Amino acid sequence: MASTPSHTIAAVAPSKSSYNKEEHVDLDKAFVVKGVGSVVLGIVSKGSVAVHDTLYASSGKQAFRSIQSQDKDIELAPLYTWWLGML
Repeated sequence: MASTPSHTIAAVAPSKSSYNKEEHVDLDKAFVVKGVGSVVLGIVSKGSVAVHDTLYASSGKQAFRSIQSQDKDIELAPLYTWWLGML
């Protein structure tokens, strides 16, 4: 995944366990980490983002394998949370 311009808006489709019907995230950066895969940094601007939700961006779609906020693994990133997601 190539570097993504600042403030790109991506839509997120919730997993079956999520209660929100529509989520949006503002992506600040996207890059590839050797041995880890694609990593995105952003903030939740509508709804929430959970592990296994699908990120739809211009580069295609991928599911979140894990999410971190403030160096801690989390299952759900609520509204206005800064997070790091591994796809």
